[in-house]
Amino acid sequence: MKSDGTCLECPTGCAVCSLSADGTSATCVSGKCKQRYIQATDLSCIPCPADCVSCYLEGETAKCAVDGCNDLFIQDSSDASCTGCAAHCSKCSVKAQCDSDSCLSPFLYDDSTKTCLGRSCVL
Repeated sequence: MKSDGTCLECPTGCAVCSLSADGTSATCVSGKCKQRYIQATDLSCIPCPADCVSCYLEGETAKCAVDGCNDLFIQDSSDASCTGCAAHCSKCSVKAQCDSDSCLSPFLYDDSTKTCLGRSCVL
């Protein structure tokens, strides 16, 4: 709360903040960014890339942490981004494909395409 009794919102992505030394703005408390955000050296909270649950900073850019992708996504080793699995599967080891044991009901795994297809489509 400012000296005049007005409240300030925490900065975007910040879970806990305090009044800046000059009393005019709110600053995020060290280590207090919300989930799916990473804290920069200036204490601002930077959002993780899309489809990423945990990340790290490389310079000023947020990168997805190893094994940091949401379910239904796999990490691309070339740039650490998260890429979607094929439709109708719960996990994958290769982007745009499905693991053989991961088809959602009522879909069945098709070994030739490495995807999950409707029952009438599997040959």
